[in-house]
Amino acid sequence: MGKVATIAAAAALLAGAVGVTTVSTSEAQAAIVSGTEVRYVFCSDNPDGNTVTYFDSDGNLVDRPISLTDNIGGERYCGSIKASVNPGDNRWASITNYDSPYLYAAIYEMIPPYNFNFLGSTLGPPQEHMLRWNEGGGARTTAITPL
Repeated sequence: MGKVATIAAAAALLAGAVGVTTVSTSEAQAAIVSGTEVRYVFCSDNPDGNTVTYFDSDGNLVDRPISLTDNIGGERYCGSIKASVNPGDNRWASITNYDSPYLYAAIYEMIPPYNFNFLGSTLGPPQEHMLRWNEGGGARTTAITPL
């Protein structure tokens, strides 16, 4: 057996002996924003034990635990976080849960309605446009390379 194969076999044996746990993670690709607000959407088959990572309104990377309270059917729970952005900003988000077979992360851009009224009123609420998304789970790590 070659040296690399021996090292790989030893690492696999050690991982089994110490009980290494694989984390289920879903990351939305990095997205360049053209509007002034984004909405991060996170879903999991476990409402508790989720950790989300995203950029807040000040451009800081936030990593915090979160409980997802919106049951969208069956065992699936979702939640969202809005943040202000500057046009051209690069945004990224992820969700991690050790005990969920399914995870979902998405970044939506909030698009203001077009104003065709010369009196200054708008034609309704902002529209959402999905910029990036990813889903995964099943005791594996899912990662997408950013832009």
